[in-house]
Amino acid sequence: MAALRFMVWNALLLIRRPFQFFVRVFMFISLGAAIGGVVMIFTGTGSEQLDNEIPFAVRLLAPLVMVATYFMWSGISYLFDSAVFRMTPEGRSLTLFD
Repeated sequence: MAALRFMVWNALLLIRRPFQFFVRVFMFISLGAAIGGVVMIFTGTGSEQLDNEIPFAVRLLAPLVMVATYFMWSGISYLFDSAVFRMTPEGRSLTLFD
């Protein structure tokens, strides 16, 4: 059982850097979309016909969904790093670099 746990821990360490990069890219995309959505609430889209057709509730909910997505990606990143630390074998110290 200890060997299997050590193998899973090594696998998590191997995929950590690409996985964290992937998660951070989506975090920044979500954050940028949320900021863009907040700006669109106050300035509109630039198309009068589109501004008249979009209900105000949709304009409010779009940035909220993007902020929720940002926090979801942030939570996934935290849980992944927590799993790496929990699976660290006894007697080993672990320093994770970003």
